[in-house]
Amino acid sequence: MSSPSSTWRGPSPDKVAGALDVLGEVHWQTDSTVYVPDLLPVLATILDEESGMPAILGSLLPNTAGLIEGQVLPSWPVEIRHIIAQLRTAAPEVTDCHDLHQAVDRLAQHEAAFDAPLPRSYPLTITAAPAAEPHHHDQSTPSASPRPEAVLDEARRSGHDR
Repeated sequence: MSSPSSTWRGPSPDKVAGALDVLGEVHWQTDSTVYVPDLLPVLATILDEESGMPAILGSLLPNTAGLIEGQVLPSWPVEIRHIIAQLRTAAPEVTDCHDLHQAVDRLAQHEAAFDAPLPRSYPLTITAAPAAEPHHHDQSTPSASPRPEAVLDEARRSGHDR
C-alpha cells in the first residue's frame, strides 16, 4: 500500500520548534526578574482572544481529531478512539483560557501600581581567601576578611543564595 503524496503546506516542524523556542524564552524571562509592565505586551500577544495560544490550540485540537476520524481505516483500534476523545476533551479546557487577555488588559490599566522589580536573588561574589600568612602566636587581631564558608553560611541564612 502506497501512502498518498503529502498535502501538508504549513510550517515545517523546525519552524514550529522555533516558535516554541520563543515561547520558552518568554517563560524563562518570567522565571527571572522582569518588570511586569514590560511583560504585558508580550502576554497580550500570547493570550490574544482571536489569535493567541488558547484560540489556536482550541481550534487545532478538535480539527486534528476530525482529520484523524476522517482518515482512519474502518478497523481502527480502540486506542485511536481514545486519542480522538482526548483531543476533543482538551480543546474546551484550552479555549477556556481565552479570557486571560482581559486580565492582561486590566493589569495594563494599573501600570502605576508596579514598582521597579526586586531581584529574586542577589549576586554573591566570593573572592579567594588571601594567601596564608606565616603563623603567628598572636591571635588578638581578627582576620580582615571572613572565610568563604562564613560568607556562604550568611548568604544561606539570609536567603540570598538562590
